[in-house]
Amino acid sequence: MPHSVTADYVRATLAAQGCEIDQAAARAIADNLAAQWLATSPAYDRLAFETEPSGFLRTLSEAGL
Repeated sequence: MPHSVTADYVRATLAAQGCEIDQAAARAIADNLAAQWLATSPAYDRLAFETEPSGFLRTLSEAGL
């Protein structure tokens, strides 16, 4: 998913919520979202088949998050 985070996506999503932002701000948000998803996606991938909630905190801890 990080590769699909674009400034246009951010602007459209925020505009749908009534918040207009300029291209530079949208680019900064898109870059940050992509970095966050890239860093957290391995932990969330491991959680996809977790059967009990306590594994969530363990997985994040193991990932250093």
